[in-house]
Amino acid sequence: MHSTEIYEKIQSVKRVSSLISLLILTFFFVPSPGGAVSSGLDSSQTARHVFRLPFKDGGFYYRVSVPLEGREVVFKKEPDFSSRKIIRGALPAAREEKDFLCFAWDISEKKLYLDLNRNLDLTDDPSGVFLGQGKKERQTFWNVRFKSANPQNPVLYDVSVFFSPYRGVPLRCLAIVRSGWQGDIELHGRKWQLAVTDNLDGVIGTEDILTIRPFEEGQEDPVSFSIYDRLYQPQKIFFGGHEYDLSFEFEPADGGSSLVAIFTELRSPLGRLKLEGKSFKRIILTEGKEKGSATAIIDSPGSTVLIPARTYSKQRIFLDGKEIYAFLYADSQTEISVTQDKVTPLNLGPPLKHTVEISRRGSELLLDYQIVGISGEKYVHLGRSSASRPEFTIYRGKNKITSGSFRYG
Repeated sequence: MHSTEIYEKIQSVKRVSSLISLLILTFFFVPSPGGAVSSGLDSSQTARHVFRLPFKDGGFYYRVSVPLEGREVVFKKEPDFSSRKIIRGALPAAREEKDFLCFAWDISEKKLYLDLNRNLDLTDDPSGVFLGQGKKERQTFWNVRFKSANPQNPVLYDVSVFFSPYRGVPLRCLAIVRSGWQGDIELHGRKWQLAVTDNLDGVIGTEDILTIRPFEEGQEDPVSFSIYDRLYQPQKIFFGGHEYDLSFEFEPADGGSSLVAIFTELRSPLGRLKLEGKSFKRIILTEGKEKGSATAIIDSPGSTVLIPARTYSKQRIFLDGKEIYAFLYADSQTEISVTQDKVTPLNLGPPLKHTVEISRRGSELLLDYQIVGISGEKYVHLGRSSASRPEFTIYRGKNKITSGSFRYG
């Protein structure tokens, strides 16, 4: 065969090989029109899992403080407020202050006016007038709905707005975000519920809240740990025995935006954590005191578990209290350094001590019942209990003075 023909055949084979590679990459990385999508590569490359979370307008709670003092807005045009007292301000519903959502609160009429189109004209927003409940300067506005300032991909929010005096402050305003994005995801053969709440700035970042809750076999609903398992969005998250780099993007959808969650698998060095106690239901370890860059979640662990090797400054412990306590929860600030290929003890949890601290307040005797772990961490009771209340009896010598009972916690 002539050398030119050999060269052309080699080039032809290369073109076919490139086409096949392109088709394989397209198969893994082009998401379907809706629902959850998971994509991955072979063991020599990084696996990437993509999920779409639909918008949900209830069941979330994120408190956003709205400054009022020194923040009064000057509108170009307003309704006829006459001489009534009006409070003007802006909801921090954007990343930049110039795009905040301005409002005027007519106290006596119990009306909240929102400048939905952000043009400083309160007379051309017919859908931006909300009626409140309450008296005088204690009023609540439910189901206040608006969109973010991004015209290409507006994010829908459902909030409740509260006005009231508070601890010496003449007037404060809170916006409680009730909406978010929630969906079921499956990673490595296990199903989880992922829920995300935004702080109104239109970008999912370290100030925003998420929960990842496991489904147990045969259960239709995920395990619920009250609000104590909520996380500030970490950059790295370990759960189900795997660690991921976590990122989010908004995507246009009917009625607002859906949220695309992207889990990119990481291969961090691992260390072994030895649990000295038992009855652990969930352990959350966070790198950093407040909004850590890495979080490890351990569900229903055995006596030892493998987790990413790093220093964790904050621990949240959930114990299985069965039918009496449901869950017991403790917060600890003990620094734990997990080292690669070594065993690190976690000195938290059972055995638990039931203690009563007694103090005096005037003529009253205060009994403070506490459940204490092996490192002195104090547990609170989550959920309802079917058990009877603890009882106490006070004696002076052999003479009974009084008796009674008190609730757990």
